[in-house]
Amino acid sequence: MKRLGGECVAYYWLTFISFVFWANPLLAQKQKYRADNAKVVLITQVETIAVKGLNNNSTSVLDAETGQLLFVVPVQSFRFRSAMVQKYFNYPGFTYSKKFPHIKFKGHIVNYTDLKLEGSIPQPIVIEGKLTVRGVTKPMKITGTLAKLDDQKLLGTAKLVVPDVFVFGIGRQEDTSFLRGTRLTINVEATYHKKTQD
Repeated sequence: MKRLGGECVAYYWLTFISFVFWANPLLAQKQKYRADNAKVVLITQVETIAVKGLNNNSTSVLDAETGQLLFVVPVQSFRFRSAMVQKYFNYPGFTYSKKFPHIKFKGHIVNYTDLKLEGSIPQPIVIEGKLTVRGVTKPMKITGTLAKLDDQKLLGTAKLVVPDVFVFGIGRQEDTSFLRGTRLTINVEATYHKKTQD
């Protein structure tokens, strides 16, 4: 009888816990925001040539609870007006996209818990994390904005400046040494949609 009673108690506890999780999905699932087709713009000056590359195929995920952020940019999706730049951008002396197909950023919004996202008003944010280009990872501090478009969407923007692309190995080879000292500005715009993940 005691054993049967113990099994009954365990059964009722399991039923109660299951009910709680079903009644409040946030206890069982994490809320995340995901941005597909995020816009990334590269702006730089190579000798006397102004270079601007556009990428609309980037992906980002933002943890709605902690402000943790992940951004993945497919290198070969950048498009340039100059055919010459387009040809050599993926070259081993430049991004070497065949070996390193993605640019990645992983970090967090420093002031995320203090943000008051109301009325679609962009709020200034500071992002700290690590940027990986050509297999080289460097710490970065980024400024940007975050706005709540509605209950399901956020709009994020960010600006990152790399003072010298050589820190990521770009311009290391003799025939691309002229790239050393090149300043690179990266502008990002992403529309995040709320997702529920296990």
